[in-house]
Amino acid sequence: MAFIFQTFKSRVDSATGERVPVLDAKGQPVPHGRWRARIPMWDGKPKKVTLSAKTRGAAEKEADLLETRQREIKNGIRPVPTPADRAARRPFAEVAEEYLAWGEMQGGRKGKPWSEKHASDKRAFLAWWRDAMGLNLLADVDGCLPKAEKALREVEKTGRPDTRPGREGKVNRLSGKTLQSLADALKSFFQWCAVPTRRYLTSNPLDGMTPFDTTPVVRRRDMTLQEIQALLDAGTEWERLLMETALCSGLRKGELRALSDGHLDVGNATLLVDARRDKGGKERFQPIPEQLARALAKFAATGEPGRLYTQNANLRKKGSTDDIPDRPLLYVPGNAAAIVDRLAKRAGVPKYAPGGKIDFHALRTAYINQVIYSGADAKTAQELARHENPSLTMNTYGRARRERMAAAVKTIGAAVLDRPGRSDGAGVFSGASGTGAGECWTGLAREERPTEGQRLAAGAESLSPPIDCAESVIGELPQPQPPTAGPRQTAMPR
Repeated sequence: MAFIFQTFKSRVDSATGERVPVLDAKGQPVPHGRWRARIPMWDGKPKKVTLSAKTRGAAEKEADLLETRQREIKNGIRPVPTPADRAARRPFAEVAEEYLAWGEMQGGRKGKPWSEKHASDKRAFLAWWRDAMGLNLLADVDGCLPKAEKALREVEKTGRPDTRPGREGKVNRLSGKTLQSLADALKSFFQWCAVPTRRYLTSNPLDGMTPFDTTPVVRRRDMTLQEIQALLDAGTEWERLLMETALCSGLRKGELRALSDGHLDVGNATLLVDARRDKGGKERFQPIPEQLARALAKFAATGEPGRLYTQNANLRKKGSTDDIPDRPLLYVPGNAAAIVDRLAKRAGVPKYAPGGKIDFHALRTAYINQVIYSGADAKTAQELARHENPSLTMNTYGRARRERMAAAVKTIGAAVLDRPGRSDGAGVFSGASGTGAGECWTGLAREERPTEGQRLAAGAESLSPPIDCAESVIGELPQPQPPTAGPRQTAMPR
């Protein structure tokens, strides 16, 4: 039997520090706005629940309905509630906040926390999904695949407003990769909810979503050594040293920005990359040329990087989460891509050209390709690029140059075609005499083949068409002879 009751408001007495009831003007305890009930559950255990009713009569009806449902579960009329049923009543924002807190503590690879940028992106993406689909409770995500696909179609058409300083009012069109990142943010949240140890959801509602085409519209091209030299010559001392370090180490912008003088080992000519900054979450020692190591140590000793950060503090992106070390090794501005754009314009190097574009990350592309061109094996190139697998090194970053492909084909041609006794006719096969009507012209280009008049002048005996190469060669091969008569074979008994 359900039992309903009221609870009363209380406060902490400032004098005694004890909790005392709140009284009205008549000296009576002030009740809470809602009634409560003690309901016998389907497993026989009583449970206190807060009712939505505000009057006693409505509270009794609501408590009776809850008790009836529990009795039906006990008798097998209704299914036994699951953890997903209990979690369905939780606010979406509350569960999302729990997910973000988990990720910031141990959501990364091997139980490591997310990076600051990754956590910031996750928070922004989930907030966008909550507003775009009107997700108030976790139960609202049930069967949300069509609604999610519609939201992505709409944002792909309209774009998203740019919130960066100085770009207010502008709208950014979303690429396939950005749309996939939006979908992955919600998909990974659902996957976290559906793990067996949590079971906030019975399954991932976005399991059937088709992935987007994430092929970049414009690839980063592999800069030639002439372009690299032109960029370096056009820069100031700190710009040149920054690009030289990127070109000779392959470090990303955030990894370069986090370097302090303590990360440089001049004796061993290496740079230490912290695990929290490395994209793979590993502490690494990246080798660099000895000449560069000495130049970096000399530049850091002058204190110039710190002065540049102080001088250009107003140029930092609003809300930037990048950490600047106490004794920075380099000066890496927030918009490092603008350096490459400015120097490329000054040096006459096109930003867009056959093969793709160049920006600051293209310096890493150039480094990895120079490692490959140096003759390093796939494993060495993978380790220097700090990739998880060689496929990323060779297929995503590796580029094939036309001149190198032409040189490779030339080497093959020298091995196959340059041999003693081979005719220079580029594929011309001759008959027994090598001239006359028996000569094969198929290997020549059409404009090089002789006309009928030329063939008659050369002594051809007929106006028959040129003999095909295959027929010429086959004619010289020994023809198969019919089998000779021999003793009669008798069939073997089965």
